[in-house]
Amino acid sequence: MSSFFGVYMSTFGDRLKEERERLRLNQPAFGELGGVRKQAQLHYEGNKRSPDADYLAAIAAAGVDVAYVLTGKRASNVANTPTEVALLDNYRHSALDVQIGVSKLLAQTGGAVERSESMRYLPAPGGLMTGMQSDAVHSVDPNSPE
Repeated sequence: MSSFFGVYMSTFGDRLKEERERLRLNQPAFGELGGVRKQAQLHYEGNKRSPDADYLAAIAAAGVDVAYVLTGKRASNVANTPTEVALLDNYRHSALDVQIGVSKLLAQTGGAVERSESMRYLPAPGGLMTGMQSDAVHSVDPNSPE
């Protein structure tokens, strides 16, 4: 971490290590995700070298919040654990009818509609909509009699 007028600020390497630990990976395994060896991963986390775009794209595909690593600001819609990464990957590779069913189930059990401040409807079967604040998918159809 670096210090600026007594305020500690995380560095690129600190945040990269934080993401690696969040995904519960060691340096060799995390480096392999990005197509590099352990030594390169050590240099990235130690702020001695900067990774290229291919590395960043590869770790993003594995669930790393690359925007956070680069800027220090977390995206609100990132998967935070290996379980969430797997769930999101399974969802994305499911058929549309399965996605709609899962979205409706989660909206009913998770209270996502109540947590969102404003809604926007998607032109998709089932009346799915997203919350502008949470970016969660909901199953409320404005044309539904329910």
